[in-house]
Amino acid sequence: MDNFKILVVDDSDINRYVIETMLTDFEVYTASSAHQMYEVLEKHTVDLLLLDIIMPEKDGLTVAMELAKSDQFHTLPIIFVSARNTDEDIVKGFSTGAYDYVTKPINEKILRARIDAVLRHTQKEKSLESQSRTDKLTGIYNKRYFIERASQEWDLVKRQDRTLSVALMDIDHFKRINDEYGHDIGDFILKEVAQLISSCLRLSDIVARYGGEEYIALFTGYTKEEAFLACMRIRNTINSHIFRINDLKIRITMTYGIADLNDFTELRDDKGIEDIINKADIRLHNGKKSGRNMVSMKP
Repeated sequence: MDNFKILVVDDSDINRYVIETMLTDFEVYTASSAHQMYEVLEKHTVDLLLLDIIMPEKDGLTVAMELAKSDQFHTLPIIFVSARNTDEDIVKGFSTGAYDYVTKPINEKILRARIDAVLRHTQKEKSLESQSRTDKLTGIYNKRYFIERASQEWDLVKRQDRTLSVALMDIDHFKRINDEYGHDIGDFILKEVAQLISSCLRLSDIVARYGGEEYIALFTGYTKEEAFLACMRIRNTINSHIFRINDLKIRITMTYGIADLNDFTELRDDKGIEDIINKADIRLHNGKKSGRNMVSMKP
């Protein structure tokens, strides 16, 4: 459990110290008020919040409701720690979305058991969420999650008057690889291509397996000319790479189609990202028809 980070929010110096001494195998941060809590949360990512209910200025129930409405912190699990132990108090605590409730004076065994249970539950939730957005074979994002993220970026771009571009990428003659070497070799290449593409991109870029041997990338803040340079880096990396599987040495090429906002005089508010993806797809197929192993930005 020593990798988990816990934030203890309590206005009592003694209470904070007591909880810290009970949780020496965790990384523990402390705050004496809601204001200090937010300062810590802005600097550190924590896995669990131990929150006192009775605090001056802003009580724990109010803080929990604020966090529940926050885009940034709404998933942060909370265990209330309070001297109040009536049924009404406990019900109020759970009504804010808290995971559990521990009463003072604190029993160390009970506190640790509650913390362990919450952390196991949240880790399982995170694992399931990760699986739902990840392509099982390659480990990068899947198409469904890419569309979700791309739609979010599209909304931001519209509000902030920025640009974005999309690149679709497809392995050339992939069926021949499967037919000649078998699907295990094909799967190996698909996984390695995903890693090679990812290595050429910025952390802010979003890349996913779009289906079969096709990949897609979203470049926020890039015109298609800038995305062209990014795709040329990917193309050069793929073209120079030797895929080594046992005694086999295989080389491949890919074809790329790129589109951005400037390709349109008007985009649909709710479907604009689809229009850009479709344009990139048309250019990808034009590149295939024109000989493959190229980055296509026209027509």
